[in-house]
Amino acid sequence: APVNNFVRFRRVFEAQKRALCHITARSRYALYINGEYLGQGPVRSWPNHLRYDTYDLSPYLREGKNCIAVLVYDPVFGNFQYLPQPPGLLAQIETEQGVIGTDSTWKVSVEPAMVPVTPRISCQQAFEEQYDARKEEPWKCVNYEDSHWPQAHGVGPVTSDITLKPRDIPFLTLDPVLPQRIVKVEAVTSAPYIWNIFPKPYVAPGDYSTNNLLCHAYIFTQIWSPEETEAEFIRPKGDFQDF
Repeated sequence: APVNNFVRFRRVFEAQKRALCHITARSRYALYINGEYLGQGPVRSWPNHLRYDTYDLSPYLREGKNCIAVLVYDPVFGNFQYLPQPPGLLAQIETEQGVIGTDSTWKVSVEPAMVPVTPRISCQQAFEEQYDARKEEPWKCVNYEDSHWPQAHGVGPVTSDITLKPRDIPFLTLDPVLPQRIVKVEAVTSAPYIWNIFPKPYVAPGDYSTNNLLCHAYIFTQIWSPEETEAEFIRPKGDFQDF
């Protein structure tokens, strides 16, 4: 998609008792082994000084075939947490049988449950996450049929101008926090239609940064409705003259 990409990677491998996984991605990843969630990362870093994470896969291994699954997110456009850069996944699995790297033996597919075309939250952040549970598949499990997935495309080895260093801060945790008391219960009805215009690709094609941009431009739109209705146009926040 032109923005907001969620891409799935799978690799089935054989291991017995022990295995380690070193992993990083641009820009974010979530790691699973045999359907079990292990963690997410990497920590923020400069494009040429990547941080990687190391996981002990041993407690999650099964005798025979195992499946490592990675969901990689790439917003395409920069924000206050991410500088635009070529997307990708870099991983290395160390087993008793040998070393497995990220190459064309991995399978790759777009995550259909994540909606790619969504409004952008703000220039400081990326786009909204919209999840369609009706399209979720058990792709993280070893028995999932991935023969229809294409092979991953290797972009080449890590170059000498890119340094790799381990994570320098602790992992984030996913601790459930229960509410102390219920204040109010009510039903909320969403608006039937909401349109959001993201004009930057049209007024500044090729600029994926989050830098401020001033330009003279016009935006036209036409709405067809089968019956008489009302439409509300909301002015964006900020001091925009002659809007």
